[in-house]
Amino acid sequence: MSEEVYNSAMMTYYEAGLFFKAVADSIGIEKAMHLHENTYAMMGEGMKAMLKEEFPDGVELKLFIESMVEGLTAQGFTSELIVKDNDTLVIRNTKCPRYEGMKMAGHSDEVIKEHCLRGVRVLERYLQKVDSGFRFDVPIWDASNGLCDEEFILKK
Repeated sequence: MSEEVYNSAMMTYYEAGLFFKAVADSIGIEKAMHLHENTYAMMGEGMKAMLKEEFPDGVELKLFIESMVEGLTAQGFTSELIVKDNDTLVIRNTKCPRYEGMKMAGHSDEVIKEHCLRGVRVLERYLQKVDSGFRFDVPIWDASNGLCDEEFILKK
């Protein structure tokens, strides 16, 4: 990933972070987080439709997560795939333009973490609409030190 892609993504997240901060300052952080969840619900609908189209006979977890890693990398993240077992894959992010952009916009680590994890919880609900065996969690969130693990489990 080029430094140009990372910087471009970071500036995009900075702008989004400023907007989120303005919204939170205007209507309160909890209402702003709720609007953020609504945005992720729209993303979840798109993800659900894409997965049903791409995998009509059932999601192949490794192919899905490999495409996620490619997408994150294209967006400026430094991400790698870790295979725990056939049912459990981890995307390890070691450079996150979202974190850096939101931090530049003045958000605390606590707000950035909550922002991230609320999106994860919403997306997990949509993944479960595709396959009830899906689990999506972030067991390690330490973006300030350059480490976040996104864990995907698909029990068949």
